[in-house]
Amino acid sequence: WTINAVGNGTITVEQKSLVASVTSDPSYALAITWTTGFTELRLNQILTNSPHLLYGNTASASLVAATNSGEAIVRVFYIPSDTGLEFLLATGVATTSYNTISGSRDITTANTDGASGNVTFSIQIDSLDTGNTLNITSAQLVRVSNSTIVASYIQQTVQQELNGIMWFYEPQLAFKPIPSY
Repeated sequence: WTINAVGNGTITVEQKSLVASVTSDPSYALAITWTTGFTELRLNQILTNSPHLLYGNTASASLVAATNSGEAIVRVFYIPSDTGLEFLLATGVATTSYNTISGSRDITTANTDGASGNVTFSIQIDSLDTGNTLNITSAQLVRVSNSTIVASYIQQTVQQELNGIMWFYEPQLAFKPIPSY
């Protein structure tokens, strides 16, 4: 993840423990605080060597966000990096209560930069009130079958995920033929 900013000032990023009940039940949030002088902040995750990721499919994006005070407009984009296009997947307003910002869209353009091309999952923060903090958690970008579906975020413990797959793998792991007795 990287932060791209338009303007001048100071940006502080920290991990924040969550004690309140939040929709997706996360333990932590990413807290981003900024000072005067910025007109736009973007939190980007560049997915390298993935030029056709989600091309020809429908992408669903969501995140859970809140501010310490005031409001912030949050937009989520899918960007096939060398095309100059941005696909707006979701937009919403973060307030002092954690809420989910989500949406879906068909991805009709692929990165044409060959196998080494990148795509970017980008979270843009607008309405930058001085000294405000945006807390982001449970960000996801997934493929869905059509644009009416917005994938919900379900967080499970590692132990529960293993429990969910062990019904398939455990019998094969438990059966070990012994060559001679």
